[in-house]
Amino acid sequence: MIGKLGASLTLAGGVQGTITGVTGQQYAVEASTNRTSWSVLTNITITTNGVARFTDGASNAGGRFYRGVLAPP
Repeated sequence: MIGKLGASLTLAGGVQGTITGVTGQQYAVEASTNRTSWSVLTNITITTNGVARFTDGASNAGGRFYRGVLAPP
């Protein structure tokens, strides 16, 4: 199963997101302002309900792109 990423803006201007996938699978959540240069925001592991959550509190979070990169086994 390939993970699915969803994200929404918070009232404070940050972003809260989720990645759904296989329980125990690890992802690096990456952020970019231009879709060319990516940096790791956090590393997460899918929990038993098939979801992992992340938060980006950066002031420019609403203008950023996000992706989940599958970690090697």
